[in-house]
Amino acid sequence: MEAYNPDIVVIQLGIVDCAPRLLNDLERKLITKFPIVNSRDYIDLIKRIRKLNNTIVTDVKFRKNLEKYIKRATENNVKKLISIGISYPDKKMIEKNKDIIKNIDKYNSLLGSYSKNLKNINVIFPLDSRNYKEEIFEDGYHPNKKGHEVIANELKSLISNHNE
Repeated sequence: MEAYNPDIVVIQLGIVDCAPRLLNDLERKLITKFPIVNSRDYIDLIKRIRKLNNTIVTDVKFRKNLEKYIKRATENNVKKLISIGISYPDKKMIEKNKDIIKNIDKYNSLLGSYSKNLKNINVIFPLDSRNYKEEIFEDGYHPNKKGHEVIANELKSLISNHNE
Protein backbone atom coordinates (compact mmCIF):
# COMPACT_ATOMS: atom_id res chain seq x y z
CA MET A 1 0.00 0.00 0.00
CA GLU A 2 1.22 3.48 -0.80
CA ALA A 3 1.38 6.37 1.62
CA TYR A 4 -1.26 8.52 -0.07
CA ASN A 5 -4.91 8.09 -0.82
CA PRO A 6 -6.27 10.71 -3.24
CA ASP A 7 -9.83 10.67 -4.54
CA ILE A 8 -8.77 12.13 -7.89
CA VAL A 9 -5.51 11.68 -9.79
CA VAL A 10 -4.60 13.62 -12.92
CA ILE A 11 -1.87 12.32 -15.19
CA GLN A 12 -0.56 13.96 -18.31
CA LEU A 13 1.19 12.08 -21.05
CA GLY A 14 3.59 13.78 -23.39
CA ILE A 15 4.76 13.39 -26.92
CA VAL A 16 8.35 12.43 -26.10
CA ASP A 17 7.68 8.74 -25.65
CA CYS A 18 5.66 8.27 -28.82
CA ALA A 19 7.32 10.70 -31.22
CA PRO A 20 8.73 8.85 -34.24
CA ARG A 21 12.50 9.15 -34.36
CA LEU A 22 14.97 8.56 -37.11
CA LEU A 23 17.54 6.72 -34.99
CA ASN A 24 17.07 3.96 -32.45
CA ASP A 25 18.72 4.05 -29.00
CA LEU A 26 21.86 2.21 -30.08
CA GLU A 27 22.32 4.42 -33.13
CA ARG A 28 21.88 7.57 -31.04
CA LYS A 29 24.63 6.38 -28.70
CA LEU A 30 26.96 5.36 -31.52
CA ILE A 31 26.47 8.53 -33.54
CA THR A 32 27.93 10.59 -30.70
CA LYS A 33 31.15 8.61 -31.05
CA PHE A 34 31.52 9.20 -34.81
CA PRO A 35 33.45 12.15 -36.19
CA ILE A 36 31.02 14.87 -37.26
CA VAL A 37 31.52 14.30 -41.01
CA ASN A 38 30.70 10.60 -40.77
CA SER A 39 27.70 11.15 -38.52
CA ARG A 40 26.17 13.67 -40.92
CA ASP A 41 26.69 11.28 -43.83
CA TYR A 42 25.10 8.46 -41.84
CA ILE A 43 22.09 10.58 -40.89
CA ASP A 44 21.60 11.72 -44.50
CA LEU A 45 21.71 8.11 -45.66
CA ILE A 46 19.26 6.95 -42.99
CA LYS A 47 16.85 9.79 -43.87
CA ARG A 48 16.71 8.50 -47.44
CA ILE A 49 16.21 4.81 -46.67
CA ARG A 50 14.25 4.64 -43.43
CA LYS A 51 10.87 5.71 -42.20
CA LEU A 52 10.62 7.46 -38.86
CA ASN A 53 9.37 4.60 -36.75
CA ASN A 54 11.58 4.38 -33.67
CA THR A 55 10.00 5.48 -30.43
CA ILE A 56 11.44 5.72 -26.94
CA VAL A 57 8.46 3.78 -25.55
CA THR A 58 6.87 1.17 -27.81
CA ASP A 59 3.09 0.94 -27.94
CA VAL A 60 3.34 -2.43 -26.14
CA LYS A 61 5.36 -0.89 -23.30
CA PHE A 62 3.01 2.11 -23.23
CA ARG A 63 0.03 -0.22 -22.72
CA LYS A 64 1.85 -2.15 -19.97
CA ASN A 65 2.79 1.08 -18.20
CA LEU A 66 -0.83 2.28 -18.31
CA GLU A 67 -2.15 -1.04 -17.02
CA LYS A 68 0.36 -1.01 -14.17
CA TYR A 69 -0.57 2.54 -13.20
CA ILE A 70 -4.32 1.89 -13.41
CA LYS A 71 -3.89 -1.17 -11.19
CA ARG A 72 -1.93 0.92 -8.69
CA ALA A 73 -4.62 3.62 -8.67
CA THR A 74 -7.36 1.01 -8.22
CA GLU A 75 -5.51 -0.63 -5.32
CA ASN A 76 -5.29 2.81 -3.67
CA ASN A 77 -9.03 3.40 -4.07
CA VAL A 78 -8.68 6.31 -6.47
CA LYS A 79 -12.25 7.24 -7.35
CA LYS A 80 -11.44 9.13 -10.54
CA LEU A 81 -8.38 8.97 -12.76
CA ILE A 82 -8.18 11.75 -15.32
CA SER A 83 -5.65 11.39 -18.06
CA ILE A 84 -4.76 14.28 -20.32
CA GLY A 85 -4.11 12.74 -23.71
CA ILE A 86 -1.10 13.43 -25.85
CA SER A 87 -1.49 16.83 -27.49
CA TYR A 88 -1.82 17.34 -31.22
CA PRO A 89 0.91 19.81 -32.21
CA ASP A 90 0.67 22.71 -34.61
CA LYS A 91 1.92 22.83 -38.19
CA LYS A 92 5.48 23.81 -37.20
CA MET A 93 6.06 20.53 -35.42
CA ILE A 94 4.22 18.43 -38.00
CA GLU A 95 6.48 19.84 -40.73
CA LYS A 96 9.52 18.63 -38.76
CA ASN A 97 8.07 15.18 -38.16
CA LYS A 98 5.41 14.16 -40.67
CA ASP A 99 4.58 10.85 -38.92
CA ILE A 100 3.86 12.46 -35.57
CA ILE A 101 0.05 12.55 -35.96
CA LYS A 102 -0.11 8.86 -36.85
CA ASN A 103 1.76 7.98 -33.65
CA ILE A 104 -0.24 10.36 -31.48
CA ASP A 105 -3.44 8.80 -32.84
CA LYS A 106 -2.16 5.30 -32.07
CA TYR A 107 -1.09 6.09 -28.51
CA ASN A 108 -4.18 8.19 -27.74
CA SER A 109 -6.34 5.36 -29.06
CA LEU A 110 -4.69 3.00 -26.57
CA LEU A 111 -5.30 5.53 -23.83
CA GLY A 112 -8.91 6.07 -24.86
CA SER A 113 -9.64 2.34 -24.81
CA TYR A 114 -9.25 2.34 -21.02
CA SER A 115 -11.83 5.07 -20.52
CA LYS A 116 -14.33 3.03 -22.56
CA ASN A 117 -13.81 -0.07 -20.42
CA LEU A 118 -13.38 1.42 -16.94
CA LYS A 119 -15.91 3.85 -15.48
CA ASN A 120 -13.54 5.66 -13.11
CA ILE A 121 -11.17 6.76 -15.93
CA ASN A 122 -11.69 9.89 -17.98
CA VAL A 123 -9.39 10.69 -20.85
CA ILE A 124 -9.47 14.21 -22.18
CA PHE A 125 -7.83 15.65 -25.27
CA PRO A 126 -7.94 19.41 -24.70
CA LEU A 127 -4.92 20.42 -26.77
CA ASP A 128 -5.54 19.78 -30.42
CA SER A 129 -4.21 22.67 -32.46
CA ARG A 130 -6.61 21.75 -35.27
CA ASN A 131 -9.52 22.90 -33.07
CA TYR A 132 -8.25 26.43 -32.39
CA LYS A 133 -7.74 29.48 -34.55
CA GLU A 134 -5.54 31.15 -31.93
CA GLU A 135 -2.16 29.79 -30.85
CA ILE A 136 -2.29 27.34 -27.94
CA PHE A 137 1.38 26.32 -28.08
CA GLU A 138 4.57 28.28 -27.48
CA ASP A 139 6.81 26.26 -29.75
CA GLY A 140 4.53 23.97 -31.70
CA TYR A 141 3.86 21.64 -28.79
CA HIS A 142 4.29 23.07 -25.29
CA PRO A 143 1.17 24.95 -24.16
CA ASN A 144 1.23 28.72 -23.91
CA LYS A 145 -1.00 30.68 -21.49
CA LYS A 146 -4.10 30.00 -23.62
CA GLY A 147 -3.25 26.28 -23.82
CA HIS A 148 -2.91 26.04 -20.04
CA GLU A 149 -6.25 27.81 -19.63
CA VAL A 150 -7.88 25.25 -21.95
CA ILE A 151 -6.50 22.37 -19.85
CA ALA A 152 -7.46 24.04 -16.55
CA ASN A 153 -11.04 24.69 -17.69
CA GLU A 154 -11.56 21.12 -18.82
CA LEU A 155 -10.10 19.73 -15.58
CA LYS A 156 -12.19 22.14 -13.52
CA SER A 157 -15.33 20.89 -15.23
CA LEU A 158 -14.50 17.21 -14.62
CA ILE A 159 -13.50 17.75 -11.01
CA SER A 160 -16.60 19.88 -10.31
CA ASN A 161 -18.82 17.13 -11.73
CA HIS A 162 -17.05 14.56 -9.55
CA ASN A 163 -17.66 16.57 -6.38
CA GLU A 164 -21.40 17.03 -7.03
